[in-house]
Amino acid sequence: MRAVLQAVSEAKVSVNGVIESQVEQALLIYLGISETDTDELLDKFGLKVANLRVFPDESDRLMYSCLDLGASILLIPNFTLISESKKGRRPTFFKAAVPTIAEGLFNRLVTSLALLTPRVETGVFGADMTVEATIRGPLNLVIDDHDLI
Repeated sequence: MRAVLQAVSEAKVSVNGVIESQVEQALLIYLGISETDTDELLDKFGLKVANLRVFPDESDRLMYSCLDLGASILLIPNFTLISESKKGRRPTFFKAAVPTIAEGLFNRLVTSLALLTPRVETGVFGADMTVEATIRGPLNLVIDDHDLI
């Protein structure tokens, strides 16, 4: 599993020009699911991101989490995060989970996050999406599966 987290003042995801999801003052998460990921790992990830202090206080210190502020999460499935580029000039994705397994794990995470945070929006699994975001900070974090074990 690999995730890129961005604190955003606004973000939206569209498919074929139609807005599928839109959030304000949120955590935008791109999530790649690997062939070795489990329900347990994604449950840990859900708890981690819901409680991760990525929003600043009045002194600009990162003091507040999505739970603290009731902030939204926009979760985008993105298998290309599970890429290998050691050889050649074209990345490979052979360590990414097969789509049926990845989609099941993704949906489980959405359900888990929905129990923790007031609003969880998603991209469309398997679709060619356009993501637009106004990134605050910029604040970008990467969380890998080894960060959760």
